[in-house]
Amino acid sequence: GFRFIGTAVPLIEKEIYNQFKEELSKFEELVRIFEEEQADTAVAPFEVIASFAQGSKKLAYLKMDVDNLGLLFMVGLQSIHLKGGKSLSAYTFSRIATLSRLLDLFFSGYLNALFKEDEYRPPEPFNEAIETSIYTVYAGGDDLFLIAPWDKGIKVACAIRGKFGKYTCNNPDVGLSGGVALFNYNYPIYLAAKKTDSAEDIAKKTDLQMVIEELEFRAKCKEVNENGKKQDDDEKLCEEAIKSLTDELKDQKEWETPPYLYKKDKVALFKRALKWEPLGEVLQRDIPLLLWCLKNNKVSRRMLYLLYSYLKGLIELKESKKCKEFEKHYWRFFPLFYYLVGRNVTDEKCREVLEKVFIDRTRDYGLRLDEAFVALSYVLLATRNQ
Repeated sequence: GFRFIGTAVPLIEKEIYNQFKEELSKFEELVRIFEEEQADTAVAPFEVIASFAQGSKKLAYLKMDVDNLGLLFMVGLQSIHLKGGKSLSAYTFSRIATLSRLLDLFFSGYLNALFKEDEYRPPEPFNEAIETSIYTVYAGGDDLFLIAPWDKGIKVACAIRGKFGKYTCNNPDVGLSGGVALFNYNYPIYLAAKKTDSAEDIAKKTDLQMVIEELEFRAKCKEVNENGKKQDDDEKLCEEAIKSLTDELKDQKEWETPPYLYKKDKVALFKRALKWEPLGEVLQRDIPLLLWCLKNNKVSRRMLYLLYSYLKGLIELKESKKCKEFEKHYWRFFPLFYYLVGRNVTDEKCREVLEKVFIDRTRDYGLRLDEAFVALSYVLLATRNQ
């Protein structure tokens, strides 16, 4: 019978090659395909796909799959409660097959159309000639593996999650997580795929795992007062929080599991795991504002790189569990930030932009560490070689 297959790839026909020969003849692989082998059509080599990227010519490898699919099949299809206290079993072969078929339809069918939207076409002058810049390695069942220009790969990941949310009627129990890793076009694909798997694993941590890791880190970061007595309020807070979560699980049945035990629904980008909503804010607000400041010479790229380097150092300290150093440098960031902004940025609007990107007014004016790091990483890549 008929079935959809994920087939969207950037195709170059010989007519297009001849039309843009001046631009495309610098790629040796295309010259070999069209001039030596006399082929009529070819899938764009990775070097060509990378050339479609903004700024730095890198590729994004993207892997995504549905969260907790086994749990959805096992627990999601529970009994339907009818009037009069009666119930009807929903766990039938037809419902299992329907759920499986509809998930596959999204990944293997609909995404082909999504990838051909104008936003994912190559830049000028190829935008009318080549349908898409997204290379589908596979897409079907409940997962996908794509290769794309790095900036379009990040944007398409958010678009896929948004469309999947609508497809599932924004069901809060049906999540989609993924990992994005960036590489040069000539990096071995099997190694890139393995590293992208590692990025996806970061995104696949449950909300509970993320909370416990943060609490344990805070508990370890105990400060010593003037008398040398350790203040272990954070450690007690951690123990109490974990104990309350454990107590809450006692006598819980499998289908009554609290959502934070299985919720994931994140994306790992630049080795940082973000929920989709904060990432959307970074892409739609923070990055355009920073690019505006750079384009209008309101802030220097050098200053943004200094801030990026500082945040990268903070992240490395946190990952290596060097608590004292992290605490010290964390609190040093704020005077450094306002010093750099006050000395180097004269435009009032740009000052407000930078404060929005780095400082979270909703959390006691804390540092938006992951969000700001992702925004700066993106902006520095997008403006490289400019």
